[in-house]
Amino acid sequence: MIQMNILAIGAHPDDIELGCGGTLLKAAKNGHNVFMYVVTKGEKSGDPVQRSKELFESARYIKARTLWLDNFGDAEVTTGSKLVSHIEYFIHRTHPDIIFSHATSDYHHDHRAIAECTIEAGRNNQNILAYEMPVTENFTPAVFYDITDVIDEKLKLIELFVSQRNKVFARIEAVRGMAAYRALQSRLNTSITHVESFEVIKLCFASDFTLLSLPQKALPKGAIDSMKDSLNDVIEFENPAQAGEFFESWNKNRVGAGSGSIATTLIDSEVTEDIRDSMLHAIQSKSGLKDFKKDGADNSNQQVISNQSMNSKES
Repeated sequence: MIQMNILAIGAHPDDIELGCGGTLLKAAKNGHNVFMYVVTKGEKSGDPVQRSKELFESARYIKARTLWLDNFGDAEVTTGSKLVSHIEYFIHRTHPDIIFSHATSDYHHDHRAIAECTIEAGRNNQNILAYEMPVTENFTPAVFYDITDVIDEKLKLIELFVSQRNKVFARIEAVRGMAAYRALQSRLNTSITHVESFEVIKLCFASDFTLLSLPQKALPKGAIDSMKDSLNDVIEFENPAQAGEFFESWNKNRVGAGSGSIATTLIDSEVTEDIRDSMLHAIQSKSGLKDFKKDGADNSNQQVISNQSMNSKES
């Protein structure tokens, strides 16, 4: 089996999970490297610390290799050079064989902006697919992926986002129903009862009909230098599986929860803003970046965030 790098991009915590969570679960189970880049903390729809915690738990459940959480303003995402540069940076960091992102016709303007910027940032990538959510409109699927064997796991994944449980787009019956409808619509096989579907932005095949994936060159130094300051706000978990241990340790050492309850620290209304901010800072500076370079790829730009993480530890 050829091991692939898969990059999923979303506007808010839970977008990726709603759109392609089943696909990512199966990809990780099959030994592929899953990377997640989320552009905002979703602060307009809940406590950003709680939503960040839910996202870390989700990445751990998926068994993602690395999660990056950026600091663009929720409901304020627009197309522009900064967003394109950030997406392009993480594309170059992960060397993806396939990219999943929002659809250009999505109902939410944050989603549409990220979809358009992904297309520009991924202009030199060979495979980009757009996912849908239960409230996505004007979606024309062309690729269907069987998630029958992980549909229950996907629903558990969505249920991790406790802060969004009353949102119409996160209703379990809506998520299950959409997957069942797309399976029926695809007419694949009666044994396939649930699928995730995608629009094709770009899809390229090699001579043996596997997905084409070509080595990519490093970003120009000027482009990297222009991003250094803005990348300071990116929170990174190199290994999301360690998120629970981190929050448990934080509870005991910083808040004094004693029991080590992760939820207590993040949801407790008595946790002050300065503690919340320092929690996020501690998450941000926890680890440096690993090199996900493939054979033949130039990854000389990979030290940007890791250098900043080292600086933040020294300050």
